Amino acid sequence: MRKPYVFLLAILIVCSTLLPLASLIKTSYALPGARLYLDPPSNTFYSNSTGVGHRFNVTVWAENVTISGGVQVYMDFNDTFINVTRWFDPRTDPQYLFYGRGTIAFPTPPGDVNYLHLGVGKGRVLVSVSLFPAEEPWINGSGKVCIFEIEMTAAPFVTNQLTSALHINTTDTFVIDGITGNERPGTTKEDGTYTYVLTPRLYLDPSENGFDANTTSVGHRFNVTVWVANVTELAAAQIYIEFNDTMINATRWFEPKNDTEYIFYGMMTSSVPSLSNDTSYIHLAYGKARVMITIILFPTPPAQPTVSGSGKICTFEFNVTSLPPQNCILSLHNLTDIGRTFLLDGSGAEISGVKLEDGSYTFIPELPPFLALPLLMASTVVILLLRKRTSTRKISKT
Repeated sequence: MRKPYVFLLAILIVCSTLLPLASLIKTSYALPGARLYLDPPSNTFYSNSTGVGHRFNVTVWAENVTISGGVQVYMDFNDTFINVTRWFDPRTDPQYLFYGRGTIAFPTPPGDVNYLHLGVGKGRVLVSVSLFPAEEPWINGSGKVCIFEIEMTAAPFVTNQLTSALHINTTDTFVIDGITGNERPGTTKEDGTYTYVLTPRLYLDPSENGFDANTTSVGHRFNVTVWVANVTELAAAQIYIEFNDTMINATRWFEPKNDTEYIFYGMMTSSVPSLSNDTSYIHLAYGKARVMITIILFPTPPAQPTVSGSGKICTFEFNVTSLPPQNCILSLHNLTDIGRTFLLDGSGAEISGVKLEDGSYTFIPELPPFLALPLLMASTVVILLLRKRTSTRKISKT
């Protein structure tokens, strides 16, 4: 008689040991809570490819929702330089959270986003999408909720970039419980960001150097200044310029140390070549030559701080060597393998994304007097003939 009791007791002991393990296994495989997030989470744009007026989309996604009857989305942002212009509930997209079901969107998309200016540097939009009619089967799963179209309304004017949170992690963003119509608790809400960066530029001033026979002859000299703009943590610059040396040549260069617009003004620098009459000129081939100079903070960072902003780097003096009626490109781009233009930061790494803008030299020949009058008369005749043909067409149409 005792054996059955012993057997039952053994079963009870085994069950009491396994039941906690079973609950642990169940817990470890439980689905995570609902999540609302933005795609893409980070929206970064650069001035060399994107400008004020550009529009981009941000999609609100829901993940792992259960017994849901809808979603409400509140998003605030810095409305001094971006604004939400439209919104969509992507009903025809198979990835739509409510795809194939009747819904109601408030306010009516796309024109009304329920925008409100809350204060300095803060605006908000508030939208919602719900099942209509609100009845079973309730929504379970993941998908898109809505899409916001955002417009860039301003560029940086003090710093080199503008940044705003796309803030949805608020009490007014929530998943709607299908049964009660109230907020379903435990939802994770993840913000996004917007950033607009002014891209560093290297350009020539003046970018176009045009001369004619009345003002220019062989031996005429003119200056072109290299400028840098929108740079951060600059420690060194190498400037490489190619040009047609059958027309012009670089005779000198200057590091404008006493000019308050110099990017390294008030700081100690070292330059190569160090003499103003040495431009490191090299004749590469027929009609092609280059000059190349390097300026570096010395002593180098951290002994001296890096610089940010915009300013002059150096000035080249060019000499006109002949007067053919041609155009000569002053190119900052590395068109050969001998050298190139670049900027370095305080760690000695190259600053990426620098936009190089070329310049030009143009000589415009003066027309001899015996050709100028016939050309003027010929152009007048052509204009009169075109006017006559236009009037004839108008009469024939009437």
